[in-house]
Amino acid sequence: ASEYYHLALGYNPRDPRLLLDMAELSMKDDKLTDVQDYLVRFAAVADENEESLWLRLRLAQSMDKPALLHQFGTELVQRFPSSPQAKRYLANDY
Repeated sequence: ASEYYHLALGYNPRDPRLLLDMAELSMKDDKLTDVQDYLVRFAAVADENEESLWLRLRLAQSMDKPALLHQFGTELVQRFPSSPQAKRYLANDY
């Protein structure tokens, strides 16, 4: 899957969906620097959404940055209170 996304990003490097998908794949592979890079690229082309904030808070947790985890979690709950990601954050399920 990763090869397909890299190829697709070569054709459309500013596609927000592809950037989030690559960030998620990188998170699963514990490639935290790559996750951060994809999220920076995502933020340059799209507004934050529940998926990007969820990835950001999980990245903050993986990097042992509790203040950032709380910041992104709070933003997630404020902006997308009925989202599954907000509910998981409130249940400390991340």
